[in-house]
Formats: sequence, structure tokens, C-alpha cells
Amino acid sequence: MVSLPLRIVLGLVGLSIAVLGLDSALGGLDTLGMQVPRGFADTIDAEAYRIRDNHVRFLGGVWVGLGLLWIAGAVQPLRFRIAILASIGMILVGALARLSAPDLGEVLQSPVASSLAFELLVFPAIGYFFSGRPALSRARGRSNRRRLPSGTSCAPIAPRAFRRRY
Repeated sequence: MVSLPLRIVLGLVGLSIAVLGLDSALGGLDTLGMQVPRGFADTIDAEAYRIRDNHVRFLGGVWVGLGLLWIAGAVQPLRFRIAILASIGMILVGALARLSAPDLGEVLQSPVASSLAFELLVFPAIGYFFSGRPALSRARGRSNRRRLPSGTSCAPIAPRAFRRRY
């Protein structure tokens, strides 16, 4: 069973993700001012700005959806475990993409550094504790591994009704 403190962490992180996603989803490139002050950039090309603004709103909406997934995972952790672990993998890919910036020194010394550290350290730690295979499988009343006959390297392909119990 997933511990109550871990469920609380999942819910709080999910709420944070959803709120930060709303900042971009509703505010676009200018944001609502939760992460950076409004009006931080000048618009040179209005057409390009509108296109990028729309992409940022879309990504903000995806971030809101991710936060709602984490909140659902706090309520029903066994049902959403695979989706949350997959989202942690996606967040790690995003963190690695941050490292592709032309000036890495600037990224590591900017306010983005705290987000990068959170994405590279905290999310994997949550994933490690959340994956807890023995505890989760005991809650379902079965072991982690399916026992196969000796000499067999994979599970049978036959439908479940035709499988023998090993």
C-alpha cells in the first residue's frame, strides 16, 4: 500500500504542477505573473509572437493535465501508478532538454537551476518511492514475479483462460 505521506506529496506536487500550468495556459507567453513579472519581453514580430503564445498555452494546458493526473494518483495510487511513473520519465526528458541550452552556465546559475534540480533529483526520488513494487504487489495479494516452468524465458501467449497456474 502507498503510504499516506507519499500520497500527500503526490497531491501537493500535482497541485503545484496544475497551478503553474494555469499560469501559462491562461496567460500565454506573458503569463499571469506567477513565475515571472508580466510584460518581461517586447514583441518585435506580432505574428510570430501569437504563434509562440499559442504553443505556450497548449503546453501550459498539458502541464495542467499532468497536475490533475498526479492529484488523481494521490487519491487512487494503484490505478494511476504506471501513468505517474511514465510522467516522471517525461519530466526527466524535459530536464535533459534544458541542458541543451546554448549557454549551460547561464542555466545553472539562473532561477531555472532550482527547477532543473527539482526535475533531476526530486521527481526521480518520488518515482523511486512510488514504484515500491513489493509493497504495491502485496496490497494486491500477489507476488511481483510470475513463476514459469524451468526452461521458459517468457510468459505464455495463450489467453488467460487457457493458461495453467505455475
